[in-house]
Amino acid sequence: MAAEATALNLRLLRGATVGGRPGGGSGSAPARPRPDVAPHLATLAVITLAIGWLMAMAGLQKSALEFKKRHRVCPSCGRRIEARTCTSCV
Repeated sequence: MAAEATALNLRLLRGATVGGRPGGGSGSAPARPRPDVAPHLATLAVITLAIGWLMAMAGLQKSALEFKKRHRVCPSCGRRIEARTCTSCV
């Protein structure tokens, strides 16, 4: 009898459920989160990034996309624009 009570106390200390309730009687282990969800999310993230990278490379090859220019040029006078608008044309 004392050995059974000690075993029950040890299960309760380890977080076992007793009677289907926390701290209650069946002695089953607590439910754990499923570890196989994280690999699916990681795979989805990698595939999404790979598709985005391939689309960007295809756009650059087709000249649909361009790299950002280092400086802006005024279409009227051809000078480099330093501020928000061309200071020589205004």
